[in-house]
Amino acid sequence: MPQLPVSINGDKIEFSQSVNKFVDQKITNALKHCVKPNIYNKNISLISE
Repeated sequence: MPQLPVSINGDKIEFSQSVNKFVDQKITNALKHCVKPNIYNKNISLISE
């Protein structure tokens, strides 16, 4: 399984330590589709429970 990238569409992505970063390729493709370029200036957190 591929690992989640640290950059999506040119934006740095930070994940919680508890996030499993090895995912199906479909998850990575979905994130590339959903994350807009240059959104990094906004505060976004991806949290795993």
